Amino acid sequence: MWALGKWLGQVDAFLSPWRGVVVWLVGGIVLVIVVVVRWWGLRGERGVWLPVVGVVRGVGKAMTRRVLRDVFVGLGSLLIVVFGGYVVSEPVRINQQIYRKFYGVDIMLVLDISTSMLAEDIRPNRLKAAQQEALQFIEGRPRDRIGLVIFAGEAVTLVPLTTDHRPLRYWLGRLTPEMLPDGTAIGLGLATALARLQNSTAVSKVVVLLTDGENNTGFVRPEEAIPVAQELGVRIYTIGVGTIGKAPYPVQTPMGKQYQMMEVHLNEPLLKRLAAETGGKYFRSTDRRALHRIFQEIDQMEKSRLEEQVLRSEVHSPDRFFWGLVLGLVLVLLGRLSVFPAV
Repeated sequence: MWALGKWLGQVDAFLSPWRGVVVWLVGGIVLVIVVVVRWWGLRGERGVWLPVVGVVRGVGKAMTRRVLRDVFVGLGSLLIVVFGGYVVSEPVRINQQIYRKFYGVDIMLVLDISTSMLAEDIRPNRLKAAQQEALQFIEGRPRDRIGLVIFAGEAVTLVPLTTDHRPLRYWLGRLTPEMLPDGTAIGLGLATALARLQNSTAVSKVVVLLTDGENNTGFVRPEEAIPVAQELGVRIYTIGVGTIGKAPYPVQTPMGKQYQMMEVHLNEPLLKRLAAETGGKYFRSTDRRALHRIFQEIDQMEKSRLEEQVLRSEVHSPDRFFWGLVLGLVLVLLGRLSVFPAV
């Protein structure tokens, strides 16, 4: 019954359903009593048992009019009871509006592109592996603002913070050590990234630093980045890449490319301190699988947030039920007026 009412009235709910139930019960009882009384009063009259048959057989016109009058009054009364129950139940349409607010993460990738990153202890080499894993990382964060800083003997911002990741994909596929003078200026790389984050209003600000060496050039010491990051609320995740000991490094000779075993100089205590004192974490990658897991773990730790707020508004919608009441009243009036005169 309620489902029919919702479909007929195009409503979503009823504010006072029990009122409708009371109207239906009382109205139904009254209608039954009236029908019984009417039937009892007319049972002796000719054709009352089979009024339709009586009409077909030509029973008097007066009886036919009387039957039609009763039918109109009865049907109209039934409509008034049924639709009146729906009206007093206060049908409403519920309008819902969902507001979504996204809280993203501002992330600066700081990648070492010094010549030592060409060592092939991580396949195909350290730099290409870092490029490929960074690409997968940004693909999984389409709504976050991400920027890119590269460093070697100097540091430069290739891509400022942006949600348009096309420039990131472009530059990450084209990084080479020839883009900057050789060296490892970790301090300059961090300072450049923090400068990009100083005006950020994001609830979470992150630097991901990847290097295979130790700071050996530049006018900024890496330790100087710690108080700045703390003041800005920036977490620094550090990734040290390279095997422990020596790594194969390609060298061009008149005989073509040959490999030399190069000593790995990774300042792990520095990287651990940068991470620990800014709320980040230090990772060590000695192979491609480990590097992949590291980016996955950082991705899980720095999650964006999406909040939804649902606003509901209720609009009374009894229109179609009122039309049912009007139809019922019309039928009752037609039955009581001279359109069908009594005997």
